[in-house]
Amino acid sequence: MKELLKNNKFRFLLIALFFVAVFEILSILNIRFNNYIELPVFAAISILIGHKTILSGVKNLLKLNFQSINTLMFIAVCGAFYLKQYPEGAIVIILFTLGETLEDFGIERSKSAIQSLINDFPKTANIKNGNAKAPIENIKVGDIIIVKPGDKIPLDGKVTEGTSYVDESMITGEPIAVDKRIGNDVYAGTINKQGYIEFKVTKESKDSTLSKIIELTFNATKSKSDSQKFIDTFSSYYTPAILIISILVLSIPVLFFNGNFDEWLLMSLTLLVIACPCALVISTPISIYSAVGNASSKGLLIKGGKYLEAMGKIKAIAMDKTRTITLGRPVVSDIIPFNGFTKEDLIACAAGFEIFQNILLQEV
Repeated sequence: MKELLKNNKFRFLLIALFFVAVFEILSILNIRFNNYIELPVFAAISILIGHKTILSGVKNLLKLNFQSINTLMFIAVCGAFYLKQYPEGAIVIILFTLGETLEDFGIERSKSAIQSLINDFPKTANIKNGNAKAPIENIKVGDIIIVKPGDKIPLDGKVTEGTSYVDESMITGEPIAVDKRIGNDVYAGTINKQGYIEFKVTKESKDSTLSKIIELTFNATKSKSDSQKFIDTFSSYYTPAILIISILVLSIPVLFFNGNFDEWLLMSLTLLVIACPCALVISTPISIYSAVGNASSKGLLIKGGKYLEAMGKIKAIAMDKTRTITLGRPVVSDIIPFNGFTKEDLIACAAGFEIFQNILLQEV
Protein backbone atom coordinates (compact mmCIF):
# COMPACT_ATOMS: atom_id res chain seq x y z
CA MET A 1 0.00 0.00 0.00
CA LYS A 2 2.89 2.37 0.73
CA GLU A 3 4.27 1.81 -2.77
CA LEU A 4 0.85 2.52 -4.22
CA LEU A 5 0.51 5.79 -2.30
CA LYS A 6 3.78 6.97 -3.87
CA ASN A 7 2.12 6.77 -7.27
CA ASN A 8 1.13 10.33 -8.28
CA LYS A 9 -1.76 9.18 -10.48
CA PHE A 10 -3.21 7.07 -7.68
CA ARG A 11 -2.98 9.93 -5.18
CA PHE A 12 -4.61 12.31 -7.66
CA LEU A 13 -7.44 9.82 -8.19
CA LEU A 14 -8.01 9.55 -4.44
CA ILE A 15 -8.16 13.34 -4.11
CA ALA A 16 -10.59 13.59 -7.04
CA LEU A 17 -12.69 10.78 -5.59
CA PHE A 18 -12.89 12.53 -2.23
CA PHE A 19 -13.80 15.83 -3.91
CA VAL A 20 -16.57 14.26 -6.01
CA ALA A 21 -17.82 12.20 -3.06
CA VAL A 22 -18.38 15.42 -1.09
CA PHE A 23 -20.58 16.78 -3.87
CA GLU A 24 -22.35 13.41 -4.11
CA ILE A 25 -23.19 13.50 -0.39
CA LEU A 26 -24.42 17.08 -0.70
CA SER A 27 -26.56 15.99 -3.66
CA ILE A 28 -28.12 13.22 -1.57
CA LEU A 29 -28.88 15.84 1.09
CA ASN A 30 -30.59 17.84 -1.69
CA ILE A 31 -27.90 20.51 -1.61
CA ARG A 32 -26.99 21.36 -5.21
CA PHE A 33 -24.92 24.09 -6.80
CA ASN A 34 -25.69 26.01 -9.97
CA ASN A 35 -25.38 23.96 -13.18
CA TYR A 36 -23.01 26.58 -14.57
CA ILE A 37 -20.64 25.69 -11.71
CA GLU A 38 -21.08 21.91 -11.58
CA LEU A 39 -21.03 21.24 -15.34
CA PRO A 40 -17.59 22.70 -16.17
CA VAL A 41 -16.04 21.43 -12.91
CA PHE A 42 -17.16 17.81 -13.27
CA ALA A 43 -16.70 17.80 -17.05
CA ALA A 44 -13.10 18.92 -16.55
CA ILE A 45 -12.53 16.23 -13.90
CA SER A 46 -14.05 13.53 -16.12
CA ILE A 47 -12.02 14.52 -19.17
CA LEU A 48 -8.80 14.99 -17.22
CA ILE A 49 -9.04 11.61 -15.49
CA GLY A 50 -10.83 9.50 -18.07
CA HIS A 51 -9.70 11.02 -21.37
CA LYS A 52 -8.27 7.68 -22.56
CA THR A 53 -11.47 5.83 -21.73
CA ILE A 54 -13.64 8.54 -23.32
CA LEU A 55 -11.52 8.70 -26.49
CA SER A 56 -11.58 4.91 -26.81
CA GLY A 57 -15.33 4.91 -26.25
CA VAL A 58 -15.88 7.50 -28.98
CA LYS A 59 -13.76 5.55 -31.47
CA ASN A 60 -15.56 2.29 -30.70
CA LEU A 61 -18.93 4.00 -30.94
CA LEU A 62 -18.07 5.41 -34.37
CA LYS A 63 -17.04 1.91 -35.47
CA LEU A 64 -20.25 0.48 -33.94
CA ASN A 65 -18.11 -1.71 -31.71
CA PHE A 66 -20.20 -2.30 -28.60
CA GLN A 67 -18.04 -5.09 -27.15
CA SER A 68 -15.62 -2.72 -25.42
CA ILE A 69 -16.12 -1.75 -21.78
CA ASN A 70 -14.90 1.76 -22.64
CA THR A 71 -17.94 2.16 -24.90
CA LEU A 72 -20.28 1.36 -22.02
CA MET A 73 -18.45 3.78 -19.74
CA PHE A 74 -18.66 6.57 -22.32
CA ILE A 75 -22.41 6.02 -22.82
CA ALA A 76 -23.01 5.94 -19.05
CA VAL A 77 -21.08 9.19 -18.46
CA CYS A 78 -22.82 10.97 -21.34
CA GLY A 79 -26.20 9.84 -20.02
CA ALA A 80 -25.39 11.07 -16.51
CA PHE A 81 -24.38 14.49 -17.81
CA TYR A 82 -27.55 14.66 -19.93
CA LEU A 83 -29.58 14.02 -16.78
CA LYS A 84 -27.53 16.74 -15.02
CA GLN A 85 -26.20 14.13 -12.57
CA TYR A 86 -22.70 15.52 -12.89
CA PRO A 87 -21.19 14.06 -9.67
CA GLU A 88 -22.54 10.61 -10.59
CA GLY A 89 -21.00 10.80 -14.08
CA ALA A 90 -17.65 11.90 -12.70
CA ILE A 91 -17.55 9.27 -9.95
CA VAL A 92 -18.24 6.48 -12.48
CA ILE A 93 -15.26 7.47 -14.62
CA ILE A 94 -13.06 7.99 -11.54
CA LEU A 95 -13.84 4.54 -10.11
CA PHE A 96 -13.29 2.89 -13.49
CA THR A 97 -9.94 4.66 -13.96
CA LEU A 98 -9.00 3.77 -10.37
CA GLY A 99 -9.61 0.10 -11.16
CA GLU A 100 -7.43 0.32 -14.27
CA THR A 101 -4.69 2.06 -12.27
CA LEU A 102 -4.71 -0.72 -9.68
CA GLU A 103 -4.48 -3.25 -12.51
CA ASP A 104 -1.51 -1.45 -14.07
CA PHE A 105 0.19 -1.20 -10.68
CA GLY A 106 -0.26 -4.92 -10.07
CA ILE A 107 1.16 -5.79 -13.48
CA GLU A 108 4.14 -3.45 -13.09
CA ARG A 109 4.86 -4.87 -9.65
CA SER A 110 4.79 -8.38 -11.08
CA LYS A 111 7.07 -7.31 -13.93
CA SER A 112 9.53 -5.80 -11.47
CA ALA A 113 9.47 -9.03 -9.44
CA ILE A 114 10.40 -11.05 -12.52
CA GLN A 115 12.97 -8.44 -13.54
CA SER A 116 14.58 -8.48 -10.09
CA LEU A 117 14.94 -12.23 -10.45
CA ILE A 118 16.78 -11.71 -13.74
CA ASN A 119 18.97 -8.95 -12.30
CA ASP A 120 20.28 -11.33 -9.64
CA PHE A 121 21.98 -13.51 -12.22
CA PRO A 122 25.57 -12.85 -13.38
CA LYS A 123 26.09 -10.55 -16.34
CA THR A 124 29.80 -11.32 -16.80
CA ALA A 125 32.07 -14.38 -16.66
CA ASN A 126 35.77 -14.97 -15.99
CA ILE A 127 37.47 -16.33 -19.12
CA LYS A 128 40.49 -18.51 -18.39
CA ASN A 129 42.75 -17.03 -21.06
CA GLY A 130 44.05 -13.85 -19.45
CA ASN A 131 41.61 -14.23 -16.52
CA ALA A 132 39.55 -11.38 -17.98
CA LYS A 133 35.89 -10.69 -17.34
CA ALA A 134 33.59 -10.47 -20.34
CA PRO A 135 29.84 -9.93 -20.81
CA ILE A 136 28.11 -13.30 -21.11
CA GLU A 137 26.61 -12.20 -24.45
CA ASN A 138 30.14 -12.10 -25.95
CA ILE A 139 31.19 -15.55 -24.74
CA LYS A 140 31.17 -18.27 -27.39
CA VAL A 141 30.70 -22.02 -27.25
CA GLY A 142 34.02 -23.69 -26.40
CA ASP A 143 35.38 -20.89 -24.16
CA ILE A 144 36.75 -21.99 -20.77
CA ILE A 145 35.14 -20.21 -17.79
CA ILE A 146 36.55 -19.99 -14.26
CA VAL A 147 34.11 -20.20 -11.32
CA LYS A 148 35.35 -19.54 -7.78
CA PRO A 149 33.65 -20.76 -4.56
CA GLY A 150 30.46 -18.81 -3.84
CA ASP A 151 30.10 -17.51 -7.42
CA LYS A 152 27.10 -18.10 -9.65
CA ILE A 153 27.68 -20.11 -12.80
CA PRO A 154 26.99 -17.73 -15.70
CA LEU A 155 26.43 -20.18 -18.58
CA ASP A 156 25.67 -23.80 -19.36
CA GLY A 157 28.73 -25.98 -19.77
CA LYS A 158 30.70 -29.11 -18.94
CA VAL A 159 33.30 -29.27 -16.13
CA THR A 160 36.87 -29.57 -17.41
CA GLU A 161 38.83 -28.97 -14.21
CA GLY A 162 38.23 -29.20 -10.45
CA THR A 163 35.49 -30.58 -8.21
CA SER A 164 32.77 -28.86 -6.20
CA TYR A 165 29.23 -29.00 -4.91
CA VAL A 166 26.72 -26.92 -6.90
CA ASP A 167 23.34 -25.69 -5.69
CA GLU A 168 20.97 -26.42 -8.58
CA SER A 169 17.74 -25.68 -6.71
CA MET A 170 16.89 -22.85 -9.12
CA ILE A 171 16.85 -25.31 -12.03
CA THR A 172 15.84 -28.67 -10.54
CA GLY A 173 14.18 -27.72 -7.24
CA GLU A 174 16.51 -30.06 -5.34
CA PRO A 175 17.73 -28.30 -2.15
CA ILE A 176 20.77 -30.57 -1.73
CA ALA A 177 23.93 -29.44 -3.57
CA VAL A 178 25.08 -31.78 -6.34
CA ASP A 179 28.62 -33.15 -6.57
CA LYS A 180 30.29 -31.91 -9.78
CA ARG A 181 33.38 -33.46 -11.30
CA ILE A 182 35.16 -33.47 -14.65
CA GLY A 183 32.67 -34.30 -17.38
CA ASN A 184 29.56 -33.27 -15.42
CA ASP A 185 27.15 -30.65 -16.74
CA VAL A 186 26.63 -27.29 -15.01
CA TYR A 187 23.83 -24.80 -15.63
CA ALA A 188 23.55 -21.03 -15.69
CA GLY A 189 22.09 -19.50 -12.52
CA THR A 190 23.28 -22.28 -10.22
CA ILE A 191 25.70 -21.56 -7.35
CA ASN A 192 29.17 -23.01 -6.86
CA LYS A 193 29.11 -23.79 -3.15
CA GLN A 194 32.60 -25.08 -2.43
CA GLY A 195 35.52 -25.76 -4.75
CA TYR A 196 37.22 -24.13 -7.70
CA ILE A 197 36.03 -25.38 -11.11
CA GLU A 198 36.55 -24.64 -14.76
CA PHE A 199 34.03 -25.53 -17.43
CA LYS A 200 33.72 -25.40 -21.20
CA VAL A 201 30.73 -23.41 -22.48
CA THR A 202 28.27 -25.62 -24.36
CA LYS A 203 25.51 -23.06 -24.99
CA GLU A 204 25.47 -19.33 -25.61
CA SER A 205 23.68 -17.11 -23.10
CA LYS A 206 20.53 -16.83 -25.22
CA ASP A 207 20.25 -20.63 -25.43
CA SER A 208 21.09 -21.47 -21.80
CA THR A 209 18.68 -23.40 -19.59
CA LEU A 210 18.17 -20.30 -17.44
CA SER A 211 17.36 -18.11 -20.46
CA LYS A 212 14.76 -20.62 -21.61
CA ILE A 213 13.18 -20.66 -18.15
CA ILE A 214 13.06 -16.86 -18.02
CA GLU A 215 11.54 -16.76 -21.50
CA LEU A 216 8.88 -19.26 -20.43
CA THR A 217 8.14 -17.13 -17.35
CA PHE A 218 7.64 -13.98 -19.42
CA ASN A 219 5.52 -15.87 -21.94
CA ALA A 220 3.45 -17.17 -19.05
CA THR A 221 2.25 -13.65 -18.31
CA LYS A 222 1.21 -13.20 -21.95
CA SER A 223 -0.47 -16.55 -22.52
CA LYS A 224 -4.14 -16.80 -21.56
CA SER A 225 -5.48 -19.40 -19.19
CA ASP A 226 -8.63 -21.39 -19.97
CA SER A 227 -10.63 -19.20 -17.56
CA GLN A 228 -9.37 -16.02 -19.20
CA LYS A 229 -10.24 -17.31 -22.69
CA PHE A 230 -13.71 -18.20 -21.47
CA ILE A 231 -14.20 -14.77 -19.87
CA ASP A 232 -13.03 -12.98 -23.03
CA THR A 233 -15.47 -15.00 -25.13
CA PHE A 234 -18.24 -14.52 -22.57
CA SER A 235 -17.60 -10.77 -22.41
CA SER A 236 -17.77 -10.41 -26.20
CA TYR A 237 -21.39 -11.63 -26.08
CA TYR A 238 -22.36 -10.39 -22.63
CA THR A 239 -21.40 -6.73 -23.12
CA PRO A 240 -23.51 -6.14 -26.29
CA ALA A 241 -26.37 -8.08 -24.66
CA ILE A 242 -26.35 -5.75 -21.65
CA LEU A 243 -26.34 -2.74 -23.97
CA ILE A 244 -29.36 -4.12 -25.87
CA ILE A 245 -31.23 -4.84 -22.63
CA SER A 246 -30.49 -1.29 -21.39
CA ILE A 247 -31.88 0.12 -24.65
CA LEU A 248 -35.02 -2.00 -24.25
CA VAL A 249 -35.42 -0.83 -20.63
CA LEU A 250 -35.42 2.73 -21.96
CA SER A 251 -37.37 2.35 -25.19
CA ILE A 252 -40.24 0.00 -24.28
CA PRO A 253 -41.72 2.07 -21.39
CA VAL A 254 -41.18 5.36 -23.27
CA LEU A 255 -42.54 4.24 -26.66
CA PHE A 256 -45.38 1.95 -25.58
CA PHE A 257 -46.40 3.04 -22.08
CA ASN A 258 -45.83 6.82 -22.18
CA GLY A 259 -43.04 6.56 -19.60
CA ASN A 260 -40.92 9.53 -18.63
CA PHE A 261 -37.79 9.58 -20.81
CA ASP A 262 -35.41 10.95 -18.18
CA GLU A 263 -36.66 8.53 -15.51
CA TRP A 264 -36.22 5.44 -17.68
CA LEU A 265 -32.92 6.70 -19.06
CA LEU A 266 -31.63 6.82 -15.49
CA MET A 267 -32.81 3.25 -14.92
CA SER A 268 -31.21 1.98 -18.12
CA LEU A 269 -27.92 3.71 -17.27
CA THR A 270 -28.03 2.22 -13.78
CA LEU A 271 -28.42 -1.24 -15.31
CA LEU A 272 -25.59 -0.51 -17.75
CA VAL A 273 -23.15 0.48 -15.00
CA ILE A 274 -24.12 -2.26 -12.54
CA ALA A 275 -23.99 -5.02 -15.14
CA CYS A 276 -20.73 -3.81 -16.70
CA PRO A 277 -18.30 -6.79 -16.68
CA CYS A 278 -15.17 -4.69 -16.11
CA ALA A 279 -14.36 -6.32 -12.75
CA LEU A 280 -14.74 -9.78 -14.29
CA VAL A 281 -12.54 -8.97 -17.29
CA ILE A 282 -9.84 -7.22 -15.25
CA SER A 283 -9.62 -9.68 -12.34
CA THR A 284 -8.43 -12.79 -14.21
CA PRO A 285 -5.37 -11.43 -16.08
CA ILE A 286 -4.14 -9.38 -13.13
CA SER A 287 -4.54 -12.38 -10.81
CA ILE A 288 -2.43 -14.54 -13.12
CA TYR A 289 0.17 -11.82 -13.65
CA SER A 290 0.45 -11.14 -9.92
CA ALA A 291 0.70 -14.85 -9.07
CA VAL A 292 3.46 -15.46 -11.64
CA GLY A 293 5.34 -12.31 -10.56
CA ASN A 294 5.12 -13.00 -6.83
CA ALA A 295 6.17 -16.61 -7.36
CA SER A 296 9.16 -15.44 -9.42
CA SER A 297 10.27 -13.10 -6.64
CA LYS A 298 10.46 -16.16 -4.35
CA GLY A 299 12.39 -18.23 -6.89
CA LEU A 300 9.39 -20.23 -8.09
CA LEU A 301 8.95 -20.15 -11.88
CA ILE A 302 5.49 -20.95 -13.30
CA LYS A 303 4.93 -21.54 -17.01
CA GLY A 304 1.47 -20.01 -17.28
CA GLY A 305 -2.06 -19.47 -16.04
CA LYS A 306 -3.29 -22.96 -16.95
CA TYR A 307 -0.73 -24.43 -14.54
CA LEU A 308 -2.01 -22.15 -11.77
CA GLU A 309 -5.52 -23.38 -12.48
CA ALA A 310 -4.32 -26.98 -12.41
CA MET A 311 -2.70 -26.42 -8.99
CA GLY A 312 -6.00 -25.08 -7.69
CA LYS A 313 -7.60 -28.46 -8.41
CA ILE A 314 -4.97 -30.48 -6.53
CA LYS A 315 -6.26 -32.21 -3.40
CA ALA A 316 -3.10 -34.02 -2.30
CA ILE A 317 0.63 -33.77 -3.06
CA ALA A 318 3.23 -36.49 -2.47
CA MET A 319 6.84 -35.37 -1.96
CA ASP A 320 10.02 -37.41 -1.90
CA LYS A 321 12.58 -37.25 0.93
CA THR A 322 14.09 -34.02 -0.43
CA ARG A 323 10.64 -32.35 -0.53
CA THR A 324 10.54 -32.18 -4.31
CA ILE A 325 8.36 -33.80 -6.95
CA THR A 326 10.75 -35.79 -9.12
CA LEU A 327 8.11 -37.14 -11.50
CA GLY A 328 4.45 -36.30 -11.76
CA ARG A 329 3.53 -39.97 -12.30
CA PRO A 330 5.60 -42.28 -10.10
CA VAL A 331 6.49 -45.67 -11.62
CA VAL A 332 7.20 -48.83 -9.62
CA SER A 333 10.66 -50.05 -10.61
CA ASP A 334 11.12 -53.00 -8.24
CA ILE A 335 9.11 -55.03 -5.74
CA ILE A 336 11.34 -56.45 -2.98
CA PRO A 337 9.48 -58.30 -0.17
CA PHE A 338 11.03 -59.16 3.21
CA ASN A 339 10.42 -61.57 6.09
CA GLY A 340 9.01 -64.38 3.97
CA PHE A 341 6.27 -62.34 2.29
CA THR A 342 5.65 -62.76 -1.44
CA LYS A 343 5.35 -60.04 -4.08
CA GLU A 344 1.61 -60.72 -4.23
CA ASP A 345 1.28 -60.10 -0.48
CA LEU A 346 3.12 -56.82 -0.77
CA ILE A 347 1.05 -55.66 -3.79
CA ALA A 348 -2.17 -56.58 -1.93
CA CYS A 349 -1.11 -54.47 1.07
CA ALA A 350 -0.20 -51.54 -1.18
CA ALA A 351 -3.55 -51.77 -2.97
CA GLY A 352 -5.39 -51.83 0.35
CA PHE A 353 -3.47 -48.78 1.53
CA GLU A 354 -4.35 -46.91 -1.69
CA ILE A 355 -8.06 -47.73 -1.31
CA PHE A 356 -7.99 -46.55 2.31
CA GLN A 357 -6.20 -43.34 1.27
CA ASN A 358 -8.80 -42.59 -1.43
CA ILE A 359 -11.58 -43.04 1.15
CA LEU A 360 -9.86 -40.55 3.47
CA LEU A 361 -9.44 -38.01 0.64
CA GLN A 362 -13.12 -38.28 -0.26
CA GLU A 363 -14.08 -37.61 3.35
CA VAL A 364 -11.81 -34.55 3.42
